[in-house]
Amino acid sequence: MSVEQSVANPIPLRLFLLAHPKSESAGLLAQELMRRFVDPPASGGLRLPVFFTPDRGDGKPPKWGGDDGIHLDAAAHTLVIVLADAVMAQTVDGGTGDEWTAFLEEGIQHAQPSRAHMVFGVAIGKEGYLLSGNRHMVGVSEAPDGPNPGESPTDFKPRFQPWLDSAADDAALHITIRALQLMEPKAQEATPGSAKKLPVQLFLS
Repeated sequence: MSVEQSVANPIPLRLFLLAHPKSESAGLLAQELMRRFVDPPASGGLRLPVFFTPDRGDGKPPKWGGDDGIHLDAAAHTLVIVLADAVMAQTVDGGTGDEWTAFLEEGIQHAQPSRAHMVFGVAIGKEGYLLSGNRHMVGVSEAPDGPNPGESPTDFKPRFQPWLDSAADDAALHITIRALQLMEPKAQEATPGSAKKLPVQLFLS
């Protein structure tokens, strides 16, 4: 679908789950989050368009705009979540932390004026906060280290899966809250930091 078509008939909500292509744990978290927001077509449930980080081989984030970049206004509402960990935040030895920091800050500036879109980071452990401090990020616990020498994937999975489930639950809650804020008209009327608390209505079936 072209940008022109999507503007004429806007998708209600798009979701970007961006992890560093070389971070296995952040990539698995992105996939686990996708499963929480996308049901198989046969189920008739929630099916959001979800996009991941394009892997161009350089570890850098996508661009804002351009032919192959992220266009916030291609949907009525867009949520861009940066899954930041130590791999993404690295700035030495060829790290791309500076590029991801600039990407996050630029996206926040693009999203703020309209209040129809939101860009924020999820810090995976304390290293993830290096991208933007506490200003535009929420946190989940640090991922366990990868398999130990000689440890089989079968032995490692029980140690990794509890973190993945817990981190996905925490991140999904933050994403859901922000999606409700974007799509609830009364919530959009409130300015950031406003003392006025507008109720959010939630129906669970």
